[in-house]
Amino acid sequence: MLDKIIAQIVLVLLGWLEKRIHLSKTAMDADTDIDRLRRAGSRIDEWLREQQNGVHTRSESNASGATGENQGLHSPTGGVGPQQ
Repeated sequence: MLDKIIAQIVLVLLGWLEKRIHLSKTAMDADTDIDRLRRAGSRIDEWLREQQNGVHTRSESNASGATGENQGLHSPTGGVGPQQ
């Protein structure tokens, strides 16, 4: 009689474990949070706009094409070389 009780307990435990293993392989979708999704979408949209607008800001050149390194070659008075 004790053997039957132990066997029943073991069968119930094995059935429970089998059910748990089967459920662990089943994916469950999370609840949809519309407000959070909209905030994330607006942040991504803002970031993309910044990336598109920032294409030309890497190095700005003046009218002669210099990037600031050699701007002092010619002085405004017409002399050659940096002003002293």
